[in-house]
Amino acid sequence: MRHESFAALILTHGRSDRVYTYDKLRERGYTGRICLVIDDLDATRDQYVERYGDEVVVFDKRVARKATDSGDNFATLGSVVYARNVAHDIARSLGVDHFVELDDDYKQYKFRFDAAYNYKPKQLYCLDTVFDALVDFLEATQADVVSIAQGGDFIGGSQ
Repeated sequence: MRHESFAALILTHGRSDRVYTYDKLRERGYTGRICLVIDDLDATRDQYVERYGDEVVVFDKRVARKATDSGDNFATLGSVVYARNVAHDIARSLGVDHFVELDDDYKQYKFRFDAAYNYKPKQLYCLDTVFDALVDFLEATQADVVSIAQGGDFIGGSQ
């Protein structure tokens, strides 16, 4: 990974034994920093720390809720939106300039289209190169955010 101030933030809760994304990032060529973002109400916090040590970052979910319009009128805290909304603060506190936010259940990384824009999924094995290219793009364009589609975004096909 060329960009030293880059990190992969994996947002997770209650699945310390099933953070598939972590292993797949490494298998697919990502060599950079990984942080598992969990909330302080996670009953499996100790298991995360036992398994991932310093890579676990804990945020206060009640504080995050106060700063978040969750778009509903329920009193529950069962949403990943709170973790998503504190990701920038977490990155800043870690000295990270650029980051990718990932859910904990990603088992594959693919290109979906070939150079001629034909829908031909192909496995990725070069995530360092992909993430470096995205950071280069952000810096060159002064864009605030770049989003990569998830597989579920293609339900119904490429059209």
